[in-house]
Amino acid sequence: MRPQTNRSKGEELSQAERDILSLLCSGTDTESAKAREQLAFSHWDGFQFDECECFLIAVTKAPGRKRISHGGGPFSSVTVFQNEKALGHLDLWVIDGYLYSLDYMPFEDDPGYMPLTNEYTFDFIGRQ
Repeated sequence: MRPQTNRSKGEELSQAERDILSLLCSGTDTESAKAREQLAFSHWDGFQFDECECFLIAVTKAPGRKRISHGGGPFSSVTVFQNEKALGHLDLWVIDGYLYSLDYMPFEDDPGYMPLTNEYTFDFIGRQ
């Protein structure tokens, strides 16, 4: 169950959200570089689903902003660990060439929250 929030669409991403998104955009290829550029112009765009903290990402579009060449769907992933136990994956999605959402896919029961605090460690899996 997602906690109540007073956030509004268009607000800045939290530092924890920016940190994990930066990791998800950390590939060394050209498309990851485009993702990093988009991230610099991204904002929180609301929750994706009622039952979880998966959230949408809004990218401010501009004439010079490059689209990510990606067929859609998961762009990159990190594995989430707590006390050396793998809990699931955080996936960065790209749709129509723009950053779209951050989703959490737990391996077992959903803990009911997005694991973005310092209680967790993250291992970059790479591009999908």
